[in-house]
Amino acid sequence: MSLRITLISMILIMISFLCAESIPDWVKKRPVKEGYYIGIGMSMKSSKNRDYLQIAQDNALKDLSSGIQVTVNSEVLSEVMEKSGIVKEEIESQIRTSTQAQLTGYELIDTYESKTEYWVYYDLSKPVYVRQMLDIRQKAMNLALDFYTKAKNSEKDGDITQAIRYYYQAIRPIEDYFGESLQTEYEGKSIYLGNEIYSSLQNTISKIQLAVDKKSWAAKIGLAVSPSPAVIARFLSKDNKIVYIQNLPLISILNKGELDFIPNSITDEKGIAQIRINKVRTEDNVQILKTAIDMPKLINADSSSVIFKAILKTMPVPEQMVYLSVSPLIICIQTNESMFDKPLAMPIIEPKVKETLAARGYHFSNSIKDADYIIKITANTREGSAIHPTPTNTMYIAFVDVNISLVSLAADAEIYKNALSNVKGINLDVPKAGIKAYENALEHVKDSILPELLEKLKN
Repeated sequence: MSLRITLISMILIMISFLCAESIPDWVKKRPVKEGYYIGIGMSMKSSKNRDYLQIAQDNALKDLSSGIQVTVNSEVLSEVMEKSGIVKEEIESQIRTSTQAQLTGYELIDTYESKTEYWVYYDLSKPVYVRQMLDIRQKAMNLALDFYTKAKNSEKDGDITQAIRYYYQAIRPIEDYFGESLQTEYEGKSIYLGNEIYSSLQNTISKIQLAVDKKSWAAKIGLAVSPSPAVIARFLSKDNKIVYIQNLPLISILNKGELDFIPNSITDEKGIAQIRINKVRTEDNVQILKTAIDMPKLINADSSSVIFKAILKTMPVPEQMVYLSVSPLIICIQTNESMFDKPLAMPIIEPKVKETLAARGYHFSNSIKDADYIIKITANTREGSAIHPTPTNTMYIAFVDVNISLVSLAADAEIYKNALSNVKGINLDVPKAGIKAYENALEHVKDSILPELLEKLKN
């Protein structure tokens, strides 16, 4: 029995020894191979991880690319990092990811598979990698130089919008190489391409001016601003001539006040962009929009590139404040208040309406031609039946009907209407019952009609 146990133990030890021996050396210890980049990748095997083969291969390539030195020490990148707040590690991470995506020429040296793990071993000749990267970089530089040339030509032709687009397109191919010198020839001169594109773009944008031909635009609460504020985009050329920039997208944001407006606009052939303001919503005397070049829209900046976004942040963005001088709305109140078909010498509802509106900053005029809105008030009482609480005491009932409407003179339309019917008043005689009916109606006007009317004026 003991002999049998001994044999089984020896067999198990031998199996264990053989399994251990079958694990390759490169799995146990990372190899060092002179003149090569090494990539080792592993993935766990499980029923939930059916892509373990691809994951191991990706991890091996990621490991291989991590051994490739990344250069991030140019003047341009230093300026970009300082101005944008981006850190060096973010740039290095993007360049390594890009490098991994471009890797070719690597060789599969070996694989190893156990019950729970899958391993991949790649290597890449350093001279082969250098030749490949030089070729890829040169193609990127050629493409960037082509866009740079187009940008310069567009700028000479006065097409500033297109010039800016071309400058940004020139950055795209070489953004991963901005940490390198990128020395090349342009028009018979030696230039550092990344530096040259970056500085040319900055210089072009810095010569753009956004201007207005008015200090402020007249506006009224509740109304559209007409004529619309206009922003003029112009460029100062090398010979100090003013070029008006067309097809330039602008964006406006609210700086002060409350406005309904369309934020996006674009300059016409005269360099003018109209900012459409549909309604002024608050009584603030001065309201402000800040208008600037819409850079993301201009260059279609949908890129997830950390470097490209950082470069975009460092660029000067010309902007212009647009001021609105808001004046009160002028209202003409037309009232026809009667007591049993006879006009009242002193109206009862109209003074309360005027008092409420005046407290909100509205002004009044007796002339329709000076007004923005007309408020029409009609009211009349009628006699009801008498009641007799006691044999010697008689109380009289009166009813009042009130109609109030709001007419917009700009729209030439009635925009609000409300009515009160059969509002009752009771008193010792008929005239006093009529007055009481008016007083009760006035409470309804204050509580329900005036808030709605004020909201209509505002909206």
